[in-house]
Amino acid sequence: MSITLYQIIPLIIFAGCSSLLVCWIRNSVNPSRQAEETLVRMGLALAIVGLGWLGAVWIYQLQAPVLTVGQISLFLAVLIWMGHSVTQQIVRQRLLSTIPIATVWSLVLFGLISGITPPDPIPSALAGLKAAFHISLSLGGVAMLLGSGVFGAGQLILHKQLRQHTYGNWFQHLPSMDELDKLRRMTMYAGWWIVTLSLVFATIMFFLNPARLQPMISHLHPMVTLWVLISFSALADLRRWMGVRRRAFGSLLLSLLMTILLAVSVIEFYRGSFL
Repeated sequence: MSITLYQIIPLIIFAGCSSLLVCWIRNSVNPSRQAEETLVRMGLALAIVGLGWLGAVWIYQLQAPVLTVGQISLFLAVLIWMGHSVTQQIVRQRLLSTIPIATVWSLVLFGLISGITPPDPIPSALAGLKAAFHISLSLGGVAMLLGSGVFGAGQLILHKQLRQHTYGNWFQHLPSMDELDKLRRMTMYAGWWIVTLSLVFATIMFFLNPARLQPMISHLHPMVTLWVLISFSALADLRRWMGVRRRAFGSLLLSLLMTILLAVSVIEFYRGSFL
């Protein structure tokens, strides 16, 4: 059972991501509505497999799959692709699917390289429902904000083609500017709420038991920085302090900065947990 959960199924997910990535890239060069519909169905099936893997691992190890950097990487990959697959059923994202599947492929590959098998014994800072709840919330917020960056990238692509009057494949196969802006704002605000809840919960956990959760100190620093950046971006977007193009660029930049801060946060937290 252990080999199936921690090696075989992750390899199947990686193979599915690789196939989808190649097919979406080919479809971006020669767009086909029939091929697109097939890829959407394949992507939904892959998302269901990923969700099943999350549930099976959770039950098997009696703990959310957040015990290693590799487990977190796969957890985030599944959340991103689940969110994309659900959104794809509402608004056809067409060629924009290339960006999230490339991100998911990279995360799954990194997870396989880092290792998915849980440590023995499990560090106290990672054991229990509290740590699992906090980390799961953080990953959910990150997935939402990465989605906001993808939609922002779509807006920038459309804006460039409109300005240059090129009207190429991307223009013809992307959602409208209004749809992209609506999705970008929705995912940004949802990400802000989830990250805020996660930060509040982590702060409460630390003050209730600072000795047991000592690694949380270094972990909270990048998390607070991330929250400040998200809050400023969300407020600027809500108040319309900038034009549509700049707000889209801000969402894309925020997702890139968030990726860096997330990597720093995870390294600091897991290094402290295993000391």
